[in-house]
This record gives sequence, C-alpha cells and structure tokens, in this order.
Amino acid sequence: MVQLLTEERVAVVPAGSDLAEKDVLTPADLAAWPVALNTVAGTTTLDLWPADARPTAMIEVGNTDEWLTAIAVGRAVGISTSATPVCTRTRRSPTAR
Repeated sequence: MVQLLTEERVAVVPAGSDLAEKDVLTPADLAAWPVALNTVAGTTTLDLWPADARPTAMIEVGNTDEWLTAIAVGRAVGISTSATPVCTRTRRSPTAR
C-alpha cells in the first residue's frame, strides 16, 4: 500500500458543551460522549480510538445533515476531515462548533 496523503481531523462538538471551550481536543476527550458516525459516506470509524478507550456509545447517521443535527442538538460529538467545515459552510449550525 502506498500512502498518497494525509488529512487533518477536526472535532465538532455542541456549542454549549464544556468541550467547545477548549482550543485543542483529543479523541480521549470525546470518548465520554456518544459519537455521531456517518455509516453511509463518512470516513470516521471507532478505529480512531485505541481499542481500550473507544466511546461506549455511538449514533449512526446517514448523511452530513443528520450528523450536524445530532451534534448541534447535543446528542453527540463528531470527528471529521478538515474539509467538512468548508463543504458544509452554507448549512453550518450555530449550535455546533
């Protein structure tokens, strides 16, 4: 296998959460929350966490809008590629950071 490139990951959290106050988050910071996973077209999986430190709950969603909504209403947190905030700028929620 040849690695072509790497892409930075970003955390997306509910705007009113304690996590939103932090400048830097790690996967361990997010593990206490349910994680929204787009199982249709997303690139984030539970494999981003060590096996012994994975989130205990996840919310499966089918698209980016559902993913953003689950986070914006405080049901979950998410991890995505750095391209997601750019791609979703027109439908960005003020309640997700």
